[in-house]
Amino acid sequence: MSNEKPGDRILSKVDDRRRDFVKRVLVGAGFAAPVIASFSIGSLSVDAALAQDQSHLRVHADAVVVSSGPACSVSSVGPHLPDLGYVGPGNFQAYVYDVSGSTRVNGEVSINVHGDRTAGIDIDMNKDAVVTSAYLFINGVSVATLPIQGNPNISISNLCNLPDFDALLQAMALQRVTAVVNGSYYGTAYSAQGPVIPASSGGIVQLNP
Repeated sequence: MSNEKPGDRILSKVDDRRRDFVKRVLVGAGFAAPVIASFSIGSLSVDAALAQDQSHLRVHADAVVVSSGPACSVSSVGPHLPDLGYVGPGNFQAYVYDVSGSTRVNGEVSINVHGDRTAGIDIDMNKDAVVTSAYLFINGVSVATLPIQGNPNISISNLCNLPDFDALLQAMALQRVTAVVNGSYYGTAYSAQGPVIPASSGGIVQLNP
């Protein structure tokens, strides 16, 4: 039996000028180094967070936003522009799935905006999937803690790193928010994540300042 590795067979058929490139690709395919995101304190302001390209907020199987979301403990920073109110979608949803690959847990987070600047939260996961915490993030920065027990409504008291409730609604309308649901499934931890988008059904809400 030959001791030749599969990679050697591939390299033997590649032109000499491209062999080094192909070798680097083969070596890199076997291991993907984890990516550690870092940000300055200035990136915590709502203006800086909303200014980021929304492609950074798409959740992929190899790009975990957070493994276990921290509670909202950082107060709002940055400029507080005058609140002009909110006009936009009143219902939002996020399809979330376990991006770690340790389970196949998935589900949906529904957010329904009320006229008093609160929003009802509904988290519906697979049967037997236990939910222990849920959060909303902008560019990897926690902006809201989602209640999972009692009266599941989110209000200004659940927010952090945002000046007001309208800023959260604007970010969700612009599809710049990621929902994260953490929990366990038969003893295995999961972190289900997905982008928040306007729901296909539901009208426009207008909130005055």
